[in-house]
Amino acid sequence: MAPNLVDCSFSAANRLRKSSEIQQVLSSGRRYYARCFTCVVLYRDDQASSRLGLTVSRKVGKAWLRNRCKRRVRELFRQHRSWFPAHADVHVIAKPSLASMDYQELCSQFQRVFRRGRTVLSRV
Repeated sequence: MAPNLVDCSFSAANRLRKSSEIQQVLSSGRRYYARCFTCVVLYRDDQASSRLGLTVSRKVGKAWLRNRCKRRVRELFRQHRSWFPAHADVHVIAKPSLASMDYQELCSQFQRVFRRGRTVLSRV
């Protein structure tokens, strides 16, 4: 049995669920760009954990392909939560190139974006 299964969960508390929450992140958050997605990050003052929201439009492909993209990003968030900023709402907007990426390449893209984001935020 794997240790700390609670830490690897993706419960409703870890999701951006309401459209008002997503609109707040999109209007007030800082954008980080990658080849296959755009991340919008909004830092919060409360001590709650990070939350993830996803937008995968029909430009990405058919429904099964959009669902696969969402599953991959959710799994990445679940397994590598330490890469994501703490106490922040993160909204990922998928680009069509996300559908053709393998999981390892997607991981490296996210790692690169948030490494760059931490550097920018440490200067502020």
